[in-house]
Amino acid sequence: MVTARDASSLVGFAFNIVGPHLMYKNVCYGITNAIFLDKPYRFGWFPVKFLRHNLDCLREWGVKETFIARDVANQRLGKVFERLGYKAVEVGYTRSL
Repeated sequence: MVTARDASSLVGFAFNIVGPHLMYKNVCYGITNAIFLDKPYRFGWFPVKFLRHNLDCLREWGVKETFIARDVANQRLGKVFERLGYKAVEVGYTRSL
């Protein structure tokens, strides 16, 4: 867990799952499963700086490959991920049963 704070107030977090990859046991893999920032902190450079800090933490924890996802409708977040060096590699589908 990586947190974002303004003074002593929690304003966001990134929840990461770190461990061996399911198919490549020798690769330390980091999945950023959930990201949240309070609305006032979703603009300007704050999201980029926060996600860079998250990547720095993942590096410190020994992660060699990372995965992060976004909602298909959130194109703006996709641009932030691309600015940080992420590349779109697959499209996922979901269905209710």
